[in-house]
This record gives sequence, structure tokens and C-alpha cells, in this order.
Amino acid sequence: MAIYKDFNIAFTPDPYSRDLQVVSDNAAVGQSIRSLVLTMFYERPFQPSIGSIISRLLFEPLTAITESLLVTTIRDVIVKFEPRASLRYVSLYTDVGPNGEPLDDHTLVVEVGFAIFNLPGISSTTFVLRRLR
Repeated sequence: MAIYKDFNIAFTPDPYSRDLQVVSDNAAVGQSIRSLVLTMFYERPFQPSIGSIISRLLFEPLTAITESLLVTTIRDVIVKFEPRASLRYVSLYTDVGPNGEPLDDHTLVVEVGFAIFNLPGISSTTFVLRRLR
């Protein structure tokens, strides 16, 4: 039995029931983490304090300081706004991805490891940050 359930952010209908698909536990919390990190301040109606400055940091020169700020910002957003997860690590890949694939100059890959309260083990979610205008 799943503890946490959310709608799939892709909003694709279930092929059998035609209802929205549901993700549970690890996938639900991972989807929420990705959504929180990519949300800008004042983007959510009636919740202006939820968000991060990630989109602004992507347009800064990529130095060790910027990388540290990105990791710290991601860590802060998850700790502050995702009560279902206990953060374990945040990894930022700039040149080579987590599977050894080369990344272009405008792509960063973020891997977040977390443990879900009341569930055993550590889960992770990976998402891409791109500088686009």
C-alpha cells in the first residue's frame, strides 16, 4: 500500500480508466522535489514564498561559487518545503552526466538523494537544468 500519492505531472490519462495517472511514494516525492526546485518565487498563486532562485543562477558564469550556490539553494528548498523527505545528498554534474554522457555548455544535471519518512531505503531523482531564454 502506498503512503504518498500525487497526480502524475505529465497529466496523461490512464489508458484503461481514462482518469489521471497517479504516482506514489518514491516517484511522488521525487516529482515534488523537481517541481519545487524549478518553481520561481511568486509563480504559485497565494503561495509567493515557495520557490527558488535557480533560474537566475543558471545565467551566472559557472564557477565553483555558482555551483556551491546551486547546491545550497536546492538543498534549502527541499529541506524547507518537502516535509515527506529527508535529504541525503545533492550532486551537480556540469561536464559529464551521472551515466558518463557528455553534457553541453548550457546543461546541468542534478541528482538528489532522499529518504522518505516511514519507508526503508534511499531514493534518488535526476533532472536537467538548462539555460534557455
